[in-house]
Amino acid sequence: MSNVLLITVGDTPQVVTETVHALLTAEPPWVPARIILATTGFAERRFRTWVDDRGSRRAPLTGPDGKLRALYAELKRDADYVEPELLVLGDADGRFVDDLQSEADVNGFATLLLNVVIAITDDPATRLHLSLAGGRKTMSFLAGQVMNMYGRSQDEMSHVIVRPTKFEKSDLWWPGQEAPVKGQSGALDASEAKALLHKVPFIRARAWLDFHRKLPARPADYAEAVHRTNAGLAADQVTLDCTTCTVIAGAERVALDPIHFAAIMMHAAARKMGASLQHRNEVPNLDGDAHRAADLWPWAYGAVMLNSWFEEPDMVISGEQFLATARPRAQKLESPDFRSYESKAKARLQEAVPGLAVRLMAKRGSTPIPADRITIMLPEPLVGLGAPWEPSEAAPGR
Repeated sequence: MSNVLLITVGDTPQVVTETVHALLTAEPPWVPARIILATTGFAERRFRTWVDDRGSRRAPLTGPDGKLRALYAELKRDADYVEPELLVLGDADGRFVDDLQSEADVNGFATLLLNVVIAITDDPATRLHLSLAGGRKTMSFLAGQVMNMYGRSQDEMSHVIVRPTKFEKSDLWWPGQEAPVKGQSGALDASEAKALLHKVPFIRARAWLDFHRKLPARPADYAEAVHRTNAGLAADQVTLDCTTCTVIAGAERVALDPIHFAAIMMHAAARKMGASLQHRNEVPNLDGDAHRAADLWPWAYGAVMLNSWFEEPDMVISGEQFLATARPRAQKLESPDFRSYESKAKARLQEAVPGLAVRLMAKRGSTPIPADRITIMLPEPLVGLGAPWEPSEAAPGR
């Protein structure tokens, strides 16, 4: 497993060495194979040229003479040293942005973080550690939000503080090193200093939405990623409207072709029946029973095709009349084709509401939507005819 350390950093680069010191001296040590510093143009310059509060030039954070390399040397870990990668916010012309001063700057920095976290977490062989210790509060918040959306079980977040508190007003880079006092002459004895790394628990929405198997493409920006996440989290209450072939989840309405909607409806109906729709030798079955699936398919297919089969959709029909029409027409659709209908329906749902399809279809490793949170809205003539699932509801306005 390759360790990747991502840190939001502002004009206090000491949080980098404090964090790395805490990780390298932990039991067992956590040794980063990559270190990524997410920052602004102002901080980036300070990393390369450090001037303390008294105007004296001191060793910078990065580079061959930097403080980070010196830390590794002091800890006798020269062989583990990696030069940090700088992730710096730029404007439309490619110039570094010195500070987050506008909504565009905030969204730009969030998207910068989003893209690097997606790239890291797309690789199952990585372990991401995100430090929230540096930079503006906005930067830390955005980094945490991105981890909420894409963090996996092996990933973690932390915050580092130095104790005792007297070292907060010093230029301490890591415990044990000389610590000049800001704005004063002299230095504190840093032998008693400690860098305390506190793990920050966070909600892993990715496990709920199952992003890693379903996103057809990366979100265009942070705002789209948040929209997708909110849509997916709202998908815990789902309505299937057979009269319009629309799947409704939260504020999202996803229209499907009738045959693809019927495939999704099979899964929803199976969930309400307390069963799981599976395939054996390309033949759909409900928990291994192909006959139950064969009885369910005419209802699913017939419910979405009703208006095209009967000249007067609002007329009163019997269950026998409906099934006598639906069964032979549904049976003409060969079972191997069902997998194709199902696959296309799944792709369309996932594009609109990430995580919805696998939860509605109860795929392995997902968290199924509870049966009582799935509503199937039948056309008016079918209400009360004894559909295989209960309850069923009439579509509004019919």
